[in-house]
Amino acid sequence: MLFSLEALKAKYGDALLLHWGTVAKPRLAIIDGGPGGVFANALQPRLRQIAQLRGVSLPLDVQLAMISHIDGDHIQGVIELLRQIRDGSTPLAFIRALWHNHFDDFLGAAEIQALRDFGRSTGAEAASAGADRFDLAVATGVAQARRLRDLATQVGIQMNAGTTQLPGFVSAGDRVELGAGLTMRVLGPSKDQLEGLQTKWDASLSSLAGLSANERRARVAAFIDESVANLSSLVVYLQKRGKTMLLTGDARGDFILRALSRAGLMTHGRCRVDILKVPHHGSNRNVTRQFFEKVPASHYVISGNRARSHGTNPDVDTIQMITAARRSARYTMHFTYSLAPIRHAISWDQHHFNRKYNVAFPPPGERSVWVDLGNEELSF
Repeated sequence: MLFSLEALKAKYGDALLLHWGTVAKPRLAIIDGGPGGVFANALQPRLRQIAQLRGVSLPLDVQLAMISHIDGDHIQGVIELLRQIRDGSTPLAFIRALWHNHFDDFLGAAEIQALRDFGRSTGAEAASAGADRFDLAVATGVAQARRLRDLATQVGIQMNAGTTQLPGFVSAGDRVELGAGLTMRVLGPSKDQLEGLQTKWDASLSSLAGLSANERRARVAAFIDESVANLSSLVVYLQKRGKTMLLTGDARGDFILRALSRAGLMTHGRCRVDILKVPHHGSNRNVTRQFFEKVPASHYVISGNRARSHGTNPDVDTIQMITAARRSARYTMHFTYSLAPIRHAISWDQHHFNRKYNVAFPPPGERSVWVDLGNEELSF
């Protein structure tokens, strides 16, 4: 059995590759694509390498591409992949399904251009419109989401096909059999959360027509807050022959716990998984020690190079939450970058406490860190 998660060096974002099936018949999904530069430096060369090591010709068969939420550090690499599929002389991949939630159905060309302009604003310009850096990031993400939808249409992919709970969106209760015994369950966001966000989004943005550029920017800034990214971030639970992964995007820990409870996945108040992708690049704003006590894992995957979010993700506090919650348990933390503050914190922790965990960083020259739950070794 093959069941592995590969986390690429995606700078301050996420870019995950899910491998399953068998070595003879491997399957592949892409979960997020990282910010600008990650496609060229990591995702594209890795996909080419996988095809070469499999001994197959391009395009590479990809069962699913999924973007967890509207944020440039998750979506941009997939936009560039779709652009390569559209324009490349030899497309890199054939994508069978594409999942991504969006909140721009009421926007026309003028509004999309306003969002793009807003996303390119300087800090001073944004402040004069009543916005901050987070507003800029989400505005850019909304424009990127429209670009993704346009590209998907151009290459013949229907987004969010097969979802059943809320037409046009991926939401809690959706379930897909990805083949070779792998089941993906969507735990969040809930239908109510998505409908509420869509209603607020549409009400705010449908009145933009006729306003000046500065007025449009101010109207967008008045709506956008952290709930857009956090509430719309996909949380999925993967299971294959008793092995499990919980992929969390940038969702908040309390939302994840409620989603696990609603799905009936908590036993005596806990949900044990084999792999937990730690939310939001290890930000201490998304998790608590209690979260890690309630979701113990054998493997923690933590992405991020501390280049954004005030240079703290992954946060040392988050690492300490994990080690304090797990005490003397045996597990492994996998980081996409070998960072001095993280190494120092781990060294201090292991020196002062009786810890039994292991730590893994990408091997020299490699583009990713790999966590294998299967019983077959893979050469790629």
